[in-house]
Amino acid sequence: ISRNLTVLLADSDPAARHVLRRVLLREFKSVVVEADNGIAALEGLDSGLIDALVLDLKIPTLGGLDVLRDIRQSSRHRSLPVVVVTEQKEEASVKEALSLGVADYVLKDQHQAVIVERLRRVFSSRSQIGPLRPVASAARRTGVLATTFSILVVDEDADFRHFCSEIFRLKYEVTTTASAAHAMSLSLIQ
Repeated sequence: ISRNLTVLLADSDPAARHVLRRVLLREFKSVVVEADNGIAALEGLDSGLIDALVLDLKIPTLGGLDVLRDIRQSSRHRSLPVVVVTEQKEEASVKEALSLGVADYVLKDQHQAVIVERLRRVFSSRSQIGPLRPVASAARRTGVLATTFSILVVDEDADFRHFCSEIFRLKYEVTTTASAAHAMSLSLIQ
């Protein structure tokens, strides 16, 4: 029997939770469970069948990265898809979240349509589901990366392209562009 996607939304800001809850309800017909701190997030995971977690890194009591570390060490929740939606732009936090196998990392100051699209990628064809499988590959989860792996960053904002390049350039080949048409042409080049 299929069922609606159940998403745990962990954010200490009631306004941010309200906006994200509306997105999850409207766009994905999700059942939304909310937590306003890290302890409540972990308790929420243990209290029911959660298919995905939308996590802010700046939550009190137990921070978002601590929650993420605990999830990845748990046999029950290790493969839970986690989308980080946060204001946290510090390179070390971004790198650690990515090394812990998050499905996506989205900055809160992005336009709502961008956030919806990023969530859609993770939740694609998952509105009526059984348990989700992790988006991250085994190589990404273990931190062992193929040397031929490359990333294409497409965004009109030059600062955001630079931000992404700086984070990923040490481990990946990074190409950036502001144009979707240019990105398409680049992706077609073998």
